[in-house]
Amino acid sequence: MFLRRRPKQRTNAPPLIFGQNINGRELVLVGVFYDTTYANHLITILRHQKHIAFLRVPNSFSPFCQRFFGERIFEYILNVIHGDSRLLIRISCEPRGAIYLCHTAHVFGIGRCDFYFMIRFFVFPAHTYIVHSLLRTHKEYATIAPMSNTDVPWDVIVVGGGPAGMMAAGTAAERGAKVIIIEKNEELGKKLLITGGGRCNVTNAEFDNRKLLEKFKNDGKFLFSAFSQWSVKETLDFFHAHGMGTKIENELRAFPVSDSARSVWDVLVNNMKRHHVKLFSNAPVIGIVREKKILTGVMLANKKVIRGRSIILAAGGTSRPETGSTGDGYSWLKNIGHTIVEPTPSLVPIAMKDAWIKRLAGVKLSDIKITVFQNDKKQSAAKGKILFTHVGISGPTVLNMSKDVGELLKYGDVLLSLDLFPSQDHGALSAKLLALFTEHHNKKFRNAITNIIPAALVPVLVKLSGIDMEKQCNSITKEERLKLVSLLKGIPMHVQKLLGASKAIITSGGVVLDEVDFKTMRSRLFPNLYLVGDLLNIDRPSGGYSLQLCWTTGFVAGKSAAKK
Repeated sequence: MFLRRRPKQRTNAPPLIFGQNINGRELVLVGVFYDTTYANHLITILRHQKHIAFLRVPNSFSPFCQRFFGERIFEYILNVIHGDSRLLIRISCEPRGAIYLCHTAHVFGIGRCDFYFMIRFFVFPAHTYIVHSLLRTHKEYATIAPMSNTDVPWDVIVVGGGPAGMMAAGTAAERGAKVIIIEKNEELGKKLLITGGGRCNVTNAEFDNRKLLEKFKNDGKFLFSAFSQWSVKETLDFFHAHGMGTKIENELRAFPVSDSARSVWDVLVNNMKRHHVKLFSNAPVIGIVREKKILTGVMLANKKVIRGRSIILAAGGTSRPETGSTGDGYSWLKNIGHTIVEPTPSLVPIAMKDAWIKRLAGVKLSDIKITVFQNDKKQSAAKGKILFTHVGISGPTVLNMSKDVGELLKYGDVLLSLDLFPSQDHGALSAKLLALFTEHHNKKFRNAITNIIPAALVPVLVKLSGIDMEKQCNSITKEERLKLVSLLKGIPMHVQKLLGASKAIITSGGVVLDEVDFKTMRSRLFPNLYLVGDLLNIDRPSGGYSLQLCWTTGFVAGKSAAKK
């Protein structure tokens, strides 16, 4: 603030004109309006006030804006509303005009605008008192923050615009916190939009928390406190309340009625907009700013520091790195003292050596059983669905066993046995084939077998069985039938490798759970740091459990950070 020598008194002082510093009397405010109609209405009301002058500023951050804002103001405002489409208005006024402005804004539209100010060349010390009084007594009229060379601290900084981050940001803002969400991509929720093949498995509709958390195995014991605050019922109620219907499919998997992940995205983004969460996109974070034992903000790639009272880290794991999940959060946390379990692909498709599998790309089978063998010893088994791909196999059953398969591969070759008829033993299936061949005794083997298996599998099974496909059913021997039974109950598939993080649904690894307070999702090392989603070392199966973990941890972190 600069003070000048008191000027001579003037009578009938002319109205204050924008950009004109009359006798040093000017208080510059930048109004950020969330409602264009309301902004125009407010301007109409104040147009004839001689203590106030307006200039609407285009939203493109160009040299024009910088020239009219001034370099310091421009740099600050660029940070505050980067990526926003809100209306900007620069306002020049005397202190008494500022008070009138804030009062009018309160009367006609509380919560629909923010003001940021910088004092310029006041004549009397009394003017300083007026401004400080304005801050103390009129704060309820609009959000007023001092403008300076450093960023005004946010109540909550959320790093990462995935599902957990968006839930956390919306929750904190709904409770009155001033929230900014920082996203490295141009758009929020890039991975969310492709999850579930673009359909988005929102949650698993198991309403019993104990049964639900059993799916998280040993990690479930850490989650009871968080899930008691926000679980499946709260998730479904949240989306329903925001106009998104859901439907329950096999294995209690919940999807949007629209079958589109964009519906989920819309709910989360609109919820944040409704509560005035600021978005800073195209802004890669490179680290957490630490001053002694306190975390004060985050540093961007351009070396700019965003400061805040609390930080919610929702930077994701290492799965699908093309969406921005490159594991950066792990290194930041390790640098400030957290223990990190090295991330590895968890729910990931499996590449196979068998050439015939690749010829079945796109074929889906339900009600199958896969048994895992190593050194001729059974390791595990699971029933469910399988999807053949151009490099191997995928689908819920495969994804859920992929981590165990990956561990076994460290010690040697792994064989998967595919049972197409898990509900029938060898004897029952042999009888079924005998009845089939008797009924269609004059048909060729390759035609008759399509009555019990998908047509796409016939060429493969015929070749693996060694039976001539042109052979008539009445000519098939008992030995050939029993060999076919054994094949249908255990088609051998030889594992090559896991496909890796680029194809993984989630990754294992992350912050060890003992270093997190799950009542609040707060770090036990830093009281103003909150950790959510894939950053946590929590294993879970496919079927909606990953997103439910995001909703739960995001909500708890947002609520806790807003309280702090």
